[in-house]
Amino acid sequence: MNITNNKIISNYYYITDKYLAGLVLKGWEVKNLKIYNSIDIKNSYIINIKNEIFLKNSIINDNKKNNNDSKRNRKLLLKKNEIKIILNKIKNFKIIPFNIFLKKNIIKINIVVVIKKMNF
Repeated sequence: MNITNNKIISNYYYITDKYLAGLVLKGWEVKNLKIYNSIDIKNSYIINIKNEIFLKNSIINDNKKNNNDSKRNRKLLLKKNEIKIILNKIKNFKIIPFNIFLKKNIIKINIVVVIKKMNF
């Protein structure tokens, strides 16, 4: 089941590589994603903090209370060799989330390595 897509990617970027990762989320974030599909990944991107990969600037809206934790960095779960490849590519390319979906009741994210299209 697809939760959200980043529709901007196909218009402005060429996709070179695609990776599948898990997300480390809190309980209220999982509930809001499964029930309300309330996440915004349009302006989010992938960063490196101490040789770990994080999703930055994604917003999960909390419907019941005003929470300061809605815009925190979320850790991505990848294999060691994938992390090494992505850490090398972060220096030269832009890495952004493509879509978030449910796979066997687990929330997964597709991240893509992109190159910007030339505008003439």
